[in-house]
Amino acid sequence: MKKTVLIIEDEAGIANAFKKQLELIAGYDVVWCDKGKEAIEAVKKSKFDVILLDLVMPDFDGVAFLKEYRSLDAEKSKTPIIVLTNVTSDETKKEVEEFNVRKYIIKTNIIPSELIGSIEEVTK
Repeated sequence: MKKTVLIIEDEAGIANAFKKQLELIAGYDVVWCDKGKEAIEAVKKSKFDVILLDLVMPDFDGVAFLKEYRSLDAEKSKTPIIVLTNVTSDETKKEVEEFNVRKYIIKTNIIPSELIGSIEEVTK
């Protein structure tokens, strides 16, 4: 069965690049939301195998998403989350780890095969 991935990323070029790579290389079904509030609505309506979350977004940042997401009912908030960001601050990393994110990846350092490997690892 195909894995379903939710990408939460406000930069269209980056989101489309990851979306195409995940669809073409791994055969995943990928949904993209460019706003945090939109992503909350998406997880309320659909089940995803993994969420890829950027932290820096203009309307509703990644930490705000995590707070609201973790307040959802237990079944909806069990999806593994991989933070995929360019924020390298140890303070920010520690803050999001409190929300039980499964991985914290610097997106400028990741290649498609490594991202797919990370998704496979957290969805076992």
